[in-house]
Amino acid sequence: MKTKELIKRIALALCALFLASIIGYAINGLIRQSKLARITSSMVNYWQLGNVKLTERPCIDAKQLTSKGWSNAGNGYATVFSVSYTILQKGKEVTVHVTPILGTGRVLTPDELDTYVKKCLNGTDDILLLDYSLLGIVLYVNPRTELADNEAWDNGLHKIQNEYYALQGLNK
Repeated sequence: MKTKELIKRIALALCALFLASIIGYAINGLIRQSKLARITSSMVNYWQLGNVKLTERPCIDAKQLTSKGWSNAGNGYATVFSVSYTILQKGKEVTVHVTPILGTGRVLTPDELDTYVKKCLNGTDDILLLDYSLLGIVLYVNPRTELADNEAWDNGLHKIQNEYYALQGLNK
């Protein structure tokens, strides 16, 4: 085989490899966008039950939570870090899921959050409405107070948030 013919074949093979990698990259991008759309839809339609817009959260270093006194913040990043309380709404016990991370990225201390939930939200007729006009940190008001039910909700929320932010390029 002549040198020119060999160079042509090598050039064609390199072009084919280059095109295959571009096509693979494009397909991976489409798959990623499809997953992101599915997860976004799930977060908005199933998990976004309160005043917190789950797709518009500040992403903070978990060390900020630790520095404010949250001992179970873990490592990496945080967007919601949910905490649950059993309080009264219209005279009935409910479990309210809140986040100490404000929309601005500021983090409430455990005492600040306790005071807000127990003194401001507890006993009101409409927790979501009152919170909406104040801090906007209620994730969900669950009429069920069983621990397992509420832990399952918290775990599901954190799982889908991790998937969403991983697709955004933020890995925990």
